Amino acid sequence: MSNTPSVLGVIERIASPDITVNQERCVVVRNRNSSCRTCADACTSGAISCVGDELVVDPSLCIGCGTCATVCPTCALDVCNPNDAELFARALEAAQATDGRPVIACSQYLSTCHGAYARKGVIEVGCVGRIEETFLCGLIANGVRSVTLMDSLCPVCPHRSGNVVAHVTSDTAISLLSACGLHDVDIGFAEQFPEHVKLCGMDGGSVQKSPWRGCARQTKEGLRSTLQVAATTMDKTAPSHGAEAPEGEAPRYLHVMEDGTLAHFIPTRRERLLDWLSLLGYPERSAMATRLWGSIEIDAKACSSCRMCATFCPTGAIVKFDDDDGTFGIEHYPADCVHCGLCRDICPTGAIVLTNEVPAIALDQGLSYRHEMDPIIASPNRPKSIYDKMYPLLGGGQVFER
Repeated sequence: MSNTPSVLGVIERIASPDITVNQERCVVVRNRNSSCRTCADACTSGAISCVGDELVVDPSLCIGCGTCATVCPTCALDVCNPNDAELFARALEAAQATDGRPVIACSQYLSTCHGAYARKGVIEVGCVGRIEETFLCGLIANGVRSVTLMDSLCPVCPHRSGNVVAHVTSDTAISLLSACGLHDVDIGFAEQFPEHVKLCGMDGGSVQKSPWRGCARQTKEGLRSTLQVAATTMDKTAPSHGAEAPEGEAPRYLHVMEDGTLAHFIPTRRERLLDWLSLLGYPERSAMATRLWGSIEIDAKACSSCRMCATFCPTGAIVKFDDDDGTFGIEHYPADCVHCGLCRDICPTGAIVLTNEVPAIALDQGLSYRHEMDPIIASPNRPKSIYDKMYPLLGGGQVFER
C-alpha cells in the first residue's frame, strides 16, 4: 500500500493553473489503506498513473482536461480553468443562444472544424470527460431541452478514456433525471454538429433564437434563480468542518477534531446536485443506484466496535454517537456519502459492506441510519489491548492511528 508521506508529495505535483489539489481530501492521504485510484484509472494523458499500487505523477503530461476531477469522489482534484461556476455560466449563455440546445465539444474537435460552427452555441472543453452529473442536471433544471456532446474523434484520440468517463456521467445524469420523473431527457453524443449550430445560413457565427423554454415547474422559479446564482458564483470548495490552514496556505497535515475524527467536508458539487434534484421534484423511485452515493451495511458479529470508519470518513457520512445510557455506535447519512470506499477498505474485520444503492428518501430528506455496537472488552491477549487502555488516558480525541 502507498505510504502517506509519499502520497502527500506525489499528489500535490499535479497542481497547475488548470488543476487545484486539495490533498487533505484525498482518501489515500487520509489513510494509506484506501484502494481508491480513480484519478489514475481515468487520467486521459498518463499524467497520473499507477506503478504497482503506487501513484505516480508526471505533471508534464497533464493537459488540464479535468477528467480526473470528474471521477474523484471527494473533489481532492478540482478544475479551475474554467472552474465549475465559469463553465456553467458559459453553458447557460450557449443555451440562451440555441433555444435551450447547447453543444459541447473538445478543443481537438473544434480545431478541425475551421470555425464553421456557431461559437455562441458551442461550449469548448479540453475533453468531454470534463462534463459531470451536476453540470448536466443543473442545465436540465434550468430548462435546457437537450445537451449534445461531440465525440467523433474520440475513437482515435489518445485521450479517449475521457469519452468513457463522459458516457458514464451522462448515463448517470439521465438515470437521476429519470428518477425525478423526467423520462425523455435528451442528453446524447453526436459525430457531426447538429443543424442548429452549423454556420450555414447564420449571421456572424451566432444563432438568433428566442430565449429557451423555462422549466415546467413555474412555482419554483424563485428557488431556481437562487440556485442558478449560487452555481455561478459560489466558491469551488465547501468549507471544512474542521480546522483550516491560514489563507493562501494549503494544509500539509491532517487535523484531528475533538471527537478523534479527521476533519469533514462535503464536496460542493454533491450539494449542488442534491439541490438541482430537489428542485426537479425528488425521486419517484424507492431506491437509486449510481456511482455518486453509497449506503453501508455492518455485520454486527464481525464488527470490532473500533469506529475507525467514523474516524476517517471524509465527509462525515459516518459519525460516532454516544448516548447517555451507554449505547454507542455510528450513524450513517447516505446523502453525505460519496462512495469513496474508505470505510470498507480500512475496516479491520471486513464488517462493512458498501453498496451504490441508496434510499431516495434518504437523499431527499437527509435521513440517517444508526448502527449500535457492542462494548469493547479489553483482553490481555488482544494485540490492541494496550491501545484500548491508553486511549482514554491520553484524552481520547487527541490521538488516532493510521
